[in-house]
Amino acid sequence: MSVEADFFAFSQWIAGNATTRFTFWWSNGKPDEYMDVLIMPVTPQTSLQEVGRETDNEEGRSVLVLTIYNPQNDWVQFVTNYIRIPNR
Repeated sequence: MSVEADFFAFSQWIAGNATTRFTFWWSNGKPDEYMDVLIMPVTPQTSLQEVGRETDNEEGRSVLVLTIYNPQNDWVQFVTNYIRIPNR
């Protein structure tokens, strides 16, 4: 069995001692698609905490909303890796 999937990665920043919501579009109104996101700080010694995860519908499209907390005092750069498995 083979599965077709879309993989994306991009870099983002989060301010020190801040909690921020990040929104990821995942479908064109197809709630049976699968979507997941992995957050990886660029500097291995830093840590970010996922404090919320929810799905929502914005402008007729399904979205995944992650709320991330940065306990560091400085800005942290992180890479967002996400996968989308569309219903084909």
